[in-house]
Amino acid sequence: VALSCVLSLPISPIGSNNPKFSFVHLTDVHGHVLANRHSEDSADFGDLTSLLTHLSKQAAVNNSNLFLFDSGDLIEGTGLSDATEVHGKYIFEVAESIPYTGLSIGNHDIGHASTTELMMSTNGFVKHWKGRYLTANSLYIPDHSSSMGAPYEIITTDSGHKILAFGFLFDFDHNADNTIVEAVDVSLKHPYFTQAMSEAAA
Repeated sequence: VALSCVLSLPISPIGSNNPKFSFVHLTDVHGHVLANRHSEDSADFGDLTSLLTHLSKQAAVNNSNLFLFDSGDLIEGTGLSDATEVHGKYIFEVAESIPYTGLSIGNHDIGHASTTELMMSTNGFVKHWKGRYLTANSLYIPDHSSSMGAPYEIITTDSGHKILAFGFLFDFDHNADNTIVEAVDVSLKHPYFTQAMSEAAA
């Protein structure tokens, strides 16, 4: 599945109080926004929303920074995800209600041309995240000079740190015919990588 790499860099002198970071990581939802009914300890996205509300309150009390990342494969696995003409239509709408800090694409998210067209539409899933959908090595052929989403994201915290996040997909070769998945070592040679490092260190 996709990989999100995160690192923290100080951007100004930090006081004696050590900053606190809490990371929540999701992956391989595969359409189970209503939970997996075959698992006794499964939770739905309502449970997730409730958990995030409590974690946010706890983070505020503890003066901590809370981050939520998803490393892909939101779709493919349930009727709600796959029975629609365009796979993922309703799953993407539900996922947009979750306050993700950042997301990256999974191989199941990039397997159908109609799905990637929906994701890349004017009011689609990618545009919704305003630079928080990270797809450094996943390209959309009509605009193959750039990634489907943003190649990286920099989050500046209240404690004076920068979180630099990348989203990469493994060397997947069953992607939709309107997309390109570059090898990660090839992708890292593009200007965005040095640009991201410079911005994070500034």
